Amino acid sequence: AGLRVTALDVSPVMLAVAREKAAAEGLADRIAFVEAGFLGYDAPDVSYDAAVSSLTLHHLTDAWKAMALANVRRMLKPGARFLLVDVVYDCRGGDLDFYLERAIDPKMPDEMRGRFYGHIARECSTFRWIMEGMLQREGFEIEKVEKFGMMPHLFTCRRI
Repeated sequence: AGLRVTALDVSPVMLAVAREKAAAEGLADRIAFVEAGFLGYDAPDVSYDAAVSSLTLHHLTDAWKAMALANVRRMLKPGARFLLVDVVYDCRGGDLDFYLERAIDPKMPDEMRGRFYGHIARECSTFRWIMEGMLQREGFEIEKVEKFGMMPHLFTCRRI
């Protein structure tokens, strides 16, 4: 469609996979691959028409999430769209055990269940009400929120 894309990732391995896929689709010349994340990428202000974050912010504490969102907002043109897909909990803190039990497939083997809980314990996922507040405070209007199962959510936002 004539669009130019900048693909960010902190992992050189993931960037290599993305390069291979783009080359296979004949799109490699339209994509700039940059080893960076939303915290370290320093694009000029209001230089992008849209941004997408897919399953990355849950690796950051809430303080770093807020800083990353502020950086995304700075790089987007007014009115630009921001799509955020990430792991957020749609419950109150006291309900988290019950929520996680419902999120796990009951047929999952015990060993895999233990690894899943360990993974969740090491991540910095947050509650939906906190994520929504961060997005709004950092200058985004939330237009739509969609859930995929229990945890991944898609926030469709517009830079104010």
